Amino acid sequence: MRTETNKKVAWIIIGLMALLLPLSSCRLLEQPAEQTAAPSLPETETIEAPLPVEGSLDVKIEIWNYINPKERLTLIDSVEEFMAENPGVAVETRHIRSEEELLDQFEAASLAGSGPDLILTDLVNVQRLAENKVIKEITDLDYQQFLNGLSEISVYEGKNYGIPFRAEDFLVFYYNQDYINSPPGDFEALLEYCQEVNDEQQQIYGFMLNEMEADWIIPFIGGYSDWIVDYANYSLSLDSEGTIKTLEFLLMIYDQQEPLIPRTTGYEEMNAMFKSGNLHMIINSITAAEEYISENLNIGVARIPEVYGENRRPTPLIWGTGFMINANCYGQELEATQSFIDFMLSDQQQIKWTRDTGTFPATIAAKDDEYIRDNRILADAFTQAQLCRGIPPDSIIRAIRDSIRINLPKVLEEEFPIEEAVAKIQEDGIRLRSGSITVEQLMEESLQQ
Repeated sequence: MRTETNKKVAWIIIGLMALLLPLSSCRLLEQPAEQTAAPSLPETETIEAPLPVEGSLDVKIEIWNYINPKERLTLIDSVEEFMAENPGVAVETRHIRSEEELLDQFEAASLAGSGPDLILTDLVNVQRLAENKVIKEITDLDYQQFLNGLSEISVYEGKNYGIPFRAEDFLVFYYNQDYINSPPGDFEALLEYCQEVNDEQQQIYGFMLNEMEADWIIPFIGGYSDWIVDYANYSLSLDSEGTIKTLEFLLMIYDQQEPLIPRTTGYEEMNAMFKSGNLHMIINSITAAEEYISENLNIGVARIPEVYGENRRPTPLIWGTGFMINANCYGQELEATQSFIDFMLSDQQQIKWTRDTGTFPATIAAKDDEYIRDNRILADAFTQAQLCRGIPPDSIIRAIRDSIRINLPKVLEEEFPIEEAVAKIQEDGIRLRSGSITVEQLMEESLQQ
């Protein structure tokens, strides 16, 4: 775990990495004069800390990560700043080529009593690593400081194991300010606007919803005061009043006789219509903002409007990255690791990463920084991030998505009573999760029914 290297060679490596930084960085959601691709980096790398003068080194810690090239460069930058402020601590980073390889190598090393002090990876991996007892429980950190959705997926069996660091993606509400001065506050107002402007002949519409993908449907269940899982044990909770109300809402807006918005429009077509001005409002990933701005769209960003008939906002899924501490990290290394985490959670570093990587802070306090406060898109998007719910582990969310996707068309075509459909979505989700049926088998079964 601890390797020594020649001081001069280490400085050369870090110097070469620094030269890769673009001369004019692309600021998040600020329209650049010219797009610059992130520099390519090796799929596996180790950046070793320069050794201090003999006798001055107190401790050295190691961090493994699986993050994208832009984030890797920013991590190197942050590590250098931390070491400059903490001359007694040396930090070594290692990038692993794939997430699965990172998890496999970390687990093997930790179970053997070694491994890095810290890893930076997707927060959903908390479940796997905590279950295998290779990461430490976090007992002295205030989780109220983090976005709720990220805190939710940092837990295993009621105990905290992950430390949220970045929010990477979530859905927001976009509206074209050439047509709409301010976004509708609820779906009643949104649908009224659609009735005023929808023109099928001219292919102009007020709003479309990507009902073909479950991630666009799931937020409404939260808006109707229920949710898809219990985070304590990740049991499915799709058979709920919130799911019933969500399906009733979808059945209303996609009424076969008088639909309020068009149905079965694919995402790519819908997105192209929004960019052309033929579609005035859309729900899409926050990552689409840079694309819209680069095409000179006059966009506004807001929270998704309150659900139809109730005074509550939908709750999109959010995913992010975070730190996890090796179960073998003790003593001076643990103290240094905790100091590094505190440094990375500081407002200064949270904003630096927003500015340099296009990701969102994990800490709520960062929203008050002038960089976010003075950027209308960032500030409004952050209000949505605060309402998001954490995305469950991959095997669970896949089962939920597939069950909704396969069963929803029959509801909208009125082949299935809603109460029965909701029970079927729950049942099929459980079957898919357990592996007792495959997606292909479920689709075939659905066709035969």
